Amino acid sequence: MFSDPMNRRSFLTSMAAANATLAAKDQVIGIQIGSISFLDEGTEKVLDILQEKACVNTLFLATFTYGNGIASRMIPGHPFPDHGVQEYDTKFHGGNYATPHAQYYKNTIMKDVKAPDHGNLDILEEVIPKAKKHGVNVYTWSEDVWRNELLRSGAVKSVSVTNVAPWQLTPGFFPLKMSNEAVLAPFPVYVGYGFDKSLGLRFLAGRTFTAAMGDEDRVSGPQPTVIVDQTLARALGYPEVRDAVGKTIQRAAHSSGEPPVTIVGVVDDRPYLLQPFDKLTGHVYVPDPKSTWCLLVTLDHSRVREGLEVIDATWKHLSPAAPVDREFATDAFEHAYRFYRLFEQILFAIACGVTLVTLLGVVGFASLILHARSAEIGLRRVLGASAIGILGLLMRGFAMPLLVACLVAWPIAFAAARRYLQTFLQPIALSALPFILSVAALTTIVGIVGYIATSRAFRIQLATAVKHE
Repeated sequence: MFSDPMNRRSFLTSMAAANATLAAKDQVIGIQIGSISFLDEGTEKVLDILQEKACVNTLFLATFTYGNGIASRMIPGHPFPDHGVQEYDTKFHGGNYATPHAQYYKNTIMKDVKAPDHGNLDILEEVIPKAKKHGVNVYTWSEDVWRNELLRSGAVKSVSVTNVAPWQLTPGFFPLKMSNEAVLAPFPVYVGYGFDKSLGLRFLAGRTFTAAMGDEDRVSGPQPTVIVDQTLARALGYPEVRDAVGKTIQRAAHSSGEPPVTIVGVVDDRPYLLQPFDKLTGHVYVPDPKSTWCLLVTLDHSRVREGLEVIDATWKHLSPAAPVDREFATDAFEHAYRFYRLFEQILFAIACGVTLVTLLGVVGFASLILHARSAEIGLRRVLGASAIGILGLLMRGFAMPLLVACLVAWPIAFAAARRYLQTFLQPIALSALPFILSVAALTTIVGIVGYIATSRAFRIQLATAVKHE
């Protein structure tokens, strides 16, 4: 018999605590927590409370964040908890609550990200040694608040990340093995959630990446997911692109250590480069924001100025030491296309010069024929030939050199134009229309010159023509 009787409530409480303690040894019982909790109540006290009340054995410590949901006290407008400092943290700034090491950021835009909220405090240096004594593991985590900060403004419609800035060459490989052992090398595009809205992609089948399905977390696991475009789906052997959804594709030989990927969606083709790169086939979208560097922001077309102001203000708040570097996709295209635009201007100038020379040559050729056949034309006129007949006579004289010139020029022009169009990622089909139009234009010029020559010929007197023979 125990000297101190235990009622039913105390017994159940003790048993629950004992079971929780046993369970904690075999599983992770964690909590997200910010530095402000340790500063307000003391590191040792916080660790004791977490272990006594919740058997916590793991801390997910907010180390880099600009969000005040975890790193700060209660969000203004919400009730305070039953512990800690009972006032709002109105001077919250955010940043890196550990000690940044500049040498690791020298080639990045992150220059001054130390959180000023708690002076020179290094929260990892403060918490890790004491947590270790309590047998508590510590994981650092970073919180991306860019998306939420920007989306608060109605001028910003979507925010995502990618490793490919539109119209900028960023080569990469993601080799896939087909069922017949052939290897395809699509262009990999690493993205975050919401990428399809930011890039304006249209889904032909399947779904997009979502946090609910945990696609970003699965990228390094045994069952990663991908989205492919229409070109890649068909190259993989699925003429009906919807049949590609749910299929598992093996990685190629030199990536044999990588797990196979499962296709969860198919989108329409969207080029990101002007020129093809090393015969890449289509695009594969991989939900891996850790491999991205480019922030994609889609603005409301009617509120562009407001959207830019939101971007600049948010950037200045989150990274005051680094100037914002933003560019419209249309400007990026113009920058990438500048060589082709210059090339087009040069070709246009050459075409104008060639047209002028051709016109002068046709006029000179017409004058030569008119002079050489002036007696014949005068005689035919005396014998009653019509203007149409004489024009036909002159045109037949022009036709043979014109036909020979076209037969010589057409193959050369076709080969040059086809080679030029093939330099683009999505080449334009070359039809016979440009050549037909060129012949029509040349024929029109020759017809005008022939008409003028015929008019002159009708003014030639036979005696004058014979006299000069």
